[in-house]
Amino acid sequence: MIMLTRIILVTFIFSNLASCSTAQKATEVQAVRIPVAPYLKMSCKELATEQSNLVREAESAGAIV
Repeated sequence: MIMLTRIILVTFIFSNLASCSTAQKATEVQAVRIPVAPYLKMSCKELATEQSNLVREAESAGAIV
């Protein structure tokens, strides 16, 4: 009986550990300071393209988190 209880307990523990995720929470993501100098030299069209790229990257990162 004790052996069966141990087997059930070990199985339960391993199944719970296997279901845990290592994904970061949004609150754990660190902010990064970006210099503005490169953006000051861009035209409006270049800024719009850069914004689109950054939004796409942020959405991808959000999906990962």
